[in-house]
Amino acid sequence: MQGIAISPKQARELIRRWDAMQEGYIATREARFSRMFDIIGAGLPTRFRALDLGCGPGSLSVRLLRRFPSARVVAIDHDPLMLALGRAGYGTFNGRLTWVDADLRKEGWSRHIPQARGFDAVVSTTALHWLTPTRLGWVYREARSVLRRGGILLNGDKAPIDGRAKSLAERCERALQDSQHAYSQEHQSEGWETWWANIERMPSMTELLTERKRRYGSESHHEDALSASGHLTRLRRAGFREAEVLWRDLSNIVVVALK
Repeated sequence: MQGIAISPKQARELIRRWDAMQEGYIATREARFSRMFDIIGAGLPTRFRALDLGCGPGSLSVRLLRRFPSARVVAIDHDPLMLALGRAGYGTFNGRLTWVDADLRKEGWSRHIPQARGFDAVVSTTALHWLTPTRLGWVYREARSVLRRGGILLNGDKAPIDGRAKSLAERCERALQDSQHAYSQEHQSEGWETWWANIERMPSMTELLTERKRRYGSESHHEDALSASGHLTRLRRAGFREAEVLWRDLSNIVVVALK
């Protein structure tokens, strides 16, 4: 699908709208990115290799590369439209960004990655909650296998308060929804459905959308997000020697694990 013609200008505008749409759901999205990078900067040398899981159009990858001028990133996704936007909008970022088409739902996805061992960091944001808990456990295990000893994994995603604290979980969810509504009203950001509806009206996207439907079919995305303790349990079962939540804003968290 790399031959699909999307102009850099068109791609960058769609990515800009994508980022604005995402911020409508996660008002502290940039703060989450910054905290992830703070943790990376505190433990890695200035020159390192990172793997971005479920990269979408490259929002996290590109911010990481801008923050760390000597870093390199391999960005992996299976959505042909997201990959096409990222490739057209950002290219290789002066040779520092490599795009990989691979399906995280299938074990063995790391075989598609060039030099798939010795990564210093594995990162992800707002992506892995699409996986079932079982598949997420597979991904954490395989992610550990591509890290060097001492390497770090950081996953920024939504994770509700543990169900045993039902009243607190409900209050947290209401607060999050109120925050999202206020942000969307103030910034007039389009929602998920509107962004995709606009894409579907663009003739240049027809082939990519057809391929996207072929890959995902009618499969429903899994959105029963794990609690923080659910993530930590799966990280430890995957073999990480340390795992902890190092940042939280309501149900918006960053979990960190060390190999």
